[in-house]
Amino acid sequence: MANYRKKTLIELINLAQNNDNKALDEIVRRYQSKIYNAFLSLNPSSDLSDLTQEALMKMSKSIKKLKEPSRFHSWLQQIINNLFRDSLRKKNRRKEISIENPITAFAFENEKVLGPCIIDEHKTPDENTLSCELKSKINKAIDDLPPLFKTIILLREMEGLSYDEIAKLTKLNIGTVKSRIARARIKLKKELEAYLK
Repeated sequence: MANYRKKTLIELINLAQNNDNKALDEIVRRYQSKIYNAFLSLNPSSDLSDLTQEALMKMSKSIKKLKEPSRFHSWLQQIINNLFRDSLRKKNRRKEISIENPITAFAFENEKVLGPCIIDEHKTPDENTLSCELKSKINKAIDDLPPLFKTIILLREMEGLSYDEIAKLTKLNIGTVKSRIARARIKLKKELEAYLK
């Protein structure tokens, strides 16, 4: 019997696209909490369980249409974006979604970008303190960015998406994406200047 937990995401997607339900179950197992956390970061007051289940169902039904398994994350991001937009439209018809009121980025691993501080036994107490302080400052600097800047910089730096993929997700042209990434980097550099010397 195949050990699905040891398979790569690409292997699981290929199997799921060939009607292997156990492979699909494993993808759902891996991404259920990540999808939930994505919706939680977007709007903690939403009905997160329903949105998560809806995203999982849409992912499961549409996975056969995914032509490039390597783009799974950006494809899943688009599903989440669309469902979140739809839920906002249903809740408040008067409030139109615009690119100035964007969806925050899909954080796959941690609620905070760099995760919790971990003490390194090989470092001195002063070095550990400085490392933890820097991590905290970076997380805060990213959290304090305007929503669209935060979205774009996380998609680029943390998820490794191309400018073209980011442009498609945010409905911006590539020039605007590049400009806003540059501006986000400048803002972060300014906030962290004391720690980058």
